[in-house]
Amino acid sequence: MDVDEEDDDEDDDKDGDSVVSRRLDVVLVAPGTDRLAVIKLLKNELGMGVADAKAVIDSAPTVIKQGLVSHLANDLVSKFTAVGAKMKVQ
Repeated sequence: MDVDEEDDDEDDDKDGDSVVSRRLDVVLVAPGTDRLAVIKLLKNELGMGVADAKAVIDSAPTVIKQGLVSHLANDLVSKFTAVGAKMKVQ
């Protein structure tokens, strides 16, 4: 019986790990008033060209990065909100 109980505990740990490693998408909701700063961030942080960055801004709201772990998603969001962009993590 003790062996079965230990196995159940291990299953619980695995479920907990999956919640921690959940992947998130970062969404640019609106570029704000300083569109140039947002374009620069898209270029520097995501490696986009100027034309691609402008297209992303014009199509907002749009996902700019998919599959990030929580701390990386939050870091990216904080950089964009610092220049006035409205962001969302989903």
